[in-house]
Amino acid sequence: MATPMVCPTLYPGITRDDIAAVRRDLPPVRVLLSGVEHVGHVSGRLNDYPTVWCSALASGVQFTWGAVAYAVKTGRVLRLN
Repeated sequence: MATPMVCPTLYPGITRDDIAAVRRDLPPVRVLLSGVEHVGHVSGRLNDYPTVWCSALASGVQFTWGAVAYAVKTGRVLRLN
């Protein structure tokens, strides 16, 4: 039986299994900062909200696990303004 969707309106197609895989593997994600794309690294496996770090940031930025899983699965970027 498939696992239920996390939030179909915000993260279509993302299941709890997708989030569990991201929490386990902590893959790199694409981050868009001021129109320039960077590679971000996810940390905080045991935290409620993961922190994404990249060399262009002075500190990490927190996202939801659903947002990070959606970015990883679809190949989209996490946008920072």
